[in-house]
Amino acid sequence: TSPVMVLKVAIVMMVEQTIEGRFIAPQVLGNNLKIHPVTILIVLLSAGKAFGLVGVILGVPGYAVIKVIVGEFYELYRERSGAYGPKEAIQASTDQTSQAPASYERK
Repeated sequence: TSPVMVLKVAIVMMVEQTIEGRFIAPQVLGNNLKIHPVTILIVLLSAGKAFGLVGVILGVPGYAVIKVIVGEFYELYRERSGAYGPKEAIQASTDQTSQAPASYERK
């Protein structure tokens, strides 16, 4: 193997890793975890800056866990506070308000 071939392989691998890390991985992770790709990039950059390689590896899964926990506590708060109705009642009210009365229909 020649040094030129080693250099070519190294360049191709660097380009591939850059494309995958900056574009493909955020899209795939975002679609599976329902997280916006920009959020994933911010999490990866900040976790990498704060915790290094471990932060990059565990940043997105940690964010996903925290997102689920906060969402569950928020739903529990909504149910127990009494200030908000259940989701079904909210959905039913928005369905009713989205339908215009017959008097407002265009003729």
